[in-house]
Parts: sequence; C-alpha cells; structure tokens
Amino acid sequence: MLCPVISPAATGLCLFAEPHLDAAGQVRILPEGGKRLVAFTALSGGRVDRRQAAGVLWPVGDDVRAVGNLRSALWRLHAAGLDILDADKRQVWIRAGIELDTEALSEWAARLVAGGPAHPAADDEWWRHARSGLLPGWRDEWVTPHRERLRQRVLHAMEAAAARLIRGRDYARAAAVARQVVAAEPLRESAHRVLAEALQSAGRTAEARAAYSAFRSAASTRFGPRAGATIRAALAL
Repeated sequence: MLCPVISPAATGLCLFAEPHLDAAGQVRILPEGGKRLVAFTALSGGRVDRRQAAGVLWPVGDDVRAVGNLRSALWRLHAAGLDILDADKRQVWIRAGIELDTEALSEWAARLVAGGPAHPAADDEWWRHARSGLLPGWRDEWVTPHRERLRQRVLHAMEAAAARLIRGRDYARAAAVARQVVAAEPLRESAHRVLAEALQSAGRTAEARAAYSAFRSAASTRFGPRAGATIRAALAL
C-alpha cells in the first residue's frame, strides 16, 4: 500500500503500517532481518550508535552476538536492494533523501496546533494514515513511548483542526472531526469540549448537552465529580 503522506516523487519510509519503502510509486516491504533496525534508527532521530542499537534490539545473548546480528541486518537490507541505512564502525543512520512518514506527520500536527489553516480533505488523509498507530502490532518496549507521543500529537492536531473549523463556522465538519477524536480516546475532556462547542455553535444545544452528560457519566467514575467542569463552565451547559 502506497504511503499517502509521502510525496509521490520521493522515496519514503512508512512506519504507520508494516514497515515499507515507497520508491517511484512502488512498495518495497522490508525484510524481517532488517526492519527492526530501520524502525529503531528512524525513531531515534535518524542516527544511532551501533552498540546501543544492537543491545536494545538483540538483548538476549552477549554483545558480540548482538553486534553480529546488527551486521546481518545491514547485509540483508543491502542484499534486498534496499539502501535505506548507511553505517560506519560507530553509527548507523537513515540515508539522506529518504522521507519519513513519522516526521511528516509531526510537521502536519505542529502546523495545526500552531494555528495553521485546516484543510479538511488533507487532514482527513493524515488522520486515516495515523489511525492504525505507529508500527501496529509491534510489542517491543522501545516502540511504546514513540507510539504514544505520536498518537497524542495527532489527537491534539485534530482538536486544533476542529477548533479552527468552528472559528470558520463550519460547525458540522468541526463536530465530525471532534467525534473522531472522542472515538479514539473516549475520556479525553478537551475533545468533548470541542465537540460540545461545535454542536452548541450550530444551534444543536440538546445534542451538546447530551454529549456533555454522556462524557460526565463515563468520566466521573474515573476522575471524580469534577469531570467535565471545564466544559460546563465554558459553555454554560
């Protein structure tokens, strides 16, 4: 599956799916022996120490065996014709010119959070791409903090897009975007607040009250009786 957030003319590494390379409109799946090294390097800022990477990715056994596994991973990528990584005796890094969907997604989220314009069709494309989560199905401990960090960035960006749509008086689309965030994280109060604001701004006060009541009922068990207080205070529900 081609990565929709990578420029068509670019070579891109996609990690919001089974790791693969998009090159000249073709999908190249990464070999089992190399994809974890590629993903770890990409998520570590694009450059890692060889010994550190070997120790994290191959923790069972001694250092010599781990370093040997790293060399094997590099060889498998090269043998498959996937020139994604460069390396020397000390470091491994993502080759220059390769776009990362993780970086593109972060830049999109930062633009929206900073107040950049919402582009509904394009924003929906970003949302669909990110919805499955980073490296879906991977249980490696080093993946978890990156996955959660990017998930929160995406949710924050979608909230910002909904708020921008409210300011542009596109209340129906704002409510639809806010509902997507609520579905992804049902106890996220800030998303419920944007949803209630969109509904109330559209004159759908009864729906806004119902949405607020549903959130408060679900959240009060976990967060106590103050759950939803900011929504009620801001919108006089």
